Amino acid sequence: MAHAFSVATASNTVGSAGTWNQFYHAASSTYYRMTMHDGRFYQKRWQLGYDAKPENVEEFAIDYVIGSGNHVRKYLHRENDGSLIELPLAWYAEAGGHWGMIQGLMMRTR
Repeated sequence: MAHAFSVATASNTVGSAGTWNQFYHAASSTYYRMTMHDGRFYQKRWQLGYDAKPENVEEFAIDYVIGSGNHVRKYLHRENDGSLIELPLAWYAEAGGHWGMIQGLMMRTR
C-alpha cells in the first residue's frame, strides 16, 4: 500500500510500459498516447478525421498515479479548480503488461 498513490514521475508514468506507449480504442475510434514534454507527463487523446489528420485532440497533464504497477496503474489530472479527474488509459501488469481503458469509466468531454 505504500506506493498506492504518488506524484507522477518517469518511473511510474511514461516509463510504465517501456517504449510502447500508444493505445487504440476501437469502440470509440480514439487513439491515446502517454507523452512527456516541458518536464511534465501527459495523456493525449485524438481521433482521425476524414483526411486522416488528427482531430478532437486533448492532452491532460498527469499529476498523480494510483497503484504500484504490480496489478494496475491509473492516472489522475488536477483541474484548475482543484478537482481530480481519472484519465481513461491505464497500465495493466497482467500478461506481461499492456495499456487498456479503465473499466467502467464514463468519458467526459469539454
